[in-house]
Amino acid sequence: MLAGQSSSSLTGGDGKWWRAAFSIFSLTLPPHEISERLGLEPSRTHEKGQPRGVRRKDGAISPSIVWKDHAWHLNCPLKQEQNLTDHIIWLLDALEPKAEILRSLVPDCTLIRFFCGFASGNGQGGFELDPVTLGRISKLGFNFVLDLYPPSDAEENYEEAERNGLINSSSKPS
Repeated sequence: MLAGQSSSSLTGGDGKWWRAAFSIFSLTLPPHEISERLGLEPSRTHEKGQPRGVRRKDGAISPSIVWKDHAWHLNCPLKQEQNLTDHIIWLLDALEPKAEILRSLVPDCTLIRFFCGFASGNGQGGFELDPVTLGRISKLGFNFVLDLYPPSDAEENYEEAERNGLINSSSKPS
């Protein structure tokens, strides 16, 4: 980032979007129990055994394809045009006070991670994390995933990010 330039001014109008979520997956802890322990409301959940919402060619949802785990997702509510660093800091601010509780969930979970996505209409872009923010991520002790969506088809990329839990369908741009 250039001196004197805000992170949100870097995203501009070139079709870039950024999203970040914190996700917890478990075979034994249902989402409502994760919420109770953390004292946080998720943005999105699913329960083991629920239909995945996969559509057949005729448009109907296939009831035979089900989730194999429970999932709890906390999505950052910032606008998608704001730099990814801002999204990550928002999640850290929400999660750090719950660090001990999060670590206590580890034995009952199959995966706990930060999951971030980035797309650009021209395929260019990036973000920068300062040492303090990197330290905050590291101190929590969970994986950090950055998923890149190529510029080929913005609509398709957005739908893929939605499937990965980064985007709620209600936040889709027009």
